[in-house]
Amino acid sequence: MVFLELFLQTVEKHFMMGHRFIYYVFTNQLPAGPHVPLWEGQKVVVLEVPGTLCWEDVSMQKTLHPGFYQAAHKDFSYEHWPQSQAHIPRGKGDFYYKGAFSGVSVVEVYQLTLASHQTMGVNLANGTEAVWHDESHLNRYQLDHKPIKVLSPEDL
Repeated sequence: MVFLELFLQTVEKHFMMGHRFIYYVFTNQLPAGPHVPLWEGQKVVVLEVPGTLCWEDVSMQKTLHPGFYQAAHKDFSYEHWPQSQAHIPRGKGDFYYKGAFSGVSVVEVYQLTLASHQTMGVNLANGTEAVWHDESHLNRYQLDHKPIKVLSPEDL
């Protein structure tokens, strides 16, 4: 929540100008509300979610990971353990996605979240955890469900 106002100011100035959209903010720290003027048609919806033991379990929406943006494909830190539901075989995958930001429809967020929740549940039942937690599951999902548009790391 510390970065929400600066994020909104930046996005309102540089991202998808002229498009109507809703910012969904999921947090376990409800703020008094951001104090940022929004373009007509923009809206912020803050939803409370329970806290987690591990910060990695919170994020589920993505853009390209700046640490791997210009890296060689062989250096992507995909889940390479075949027993994991997030496994991506060597030589597969197009990009390495970051667990932080996405511009997609509510239906797409639901499909991504549901699929990731299910595969994480299978891993949990089998006593495994992907190398980069939900981010590994996201990368597996994106391999099977190619995004229409991939944002650059600058959008992150």
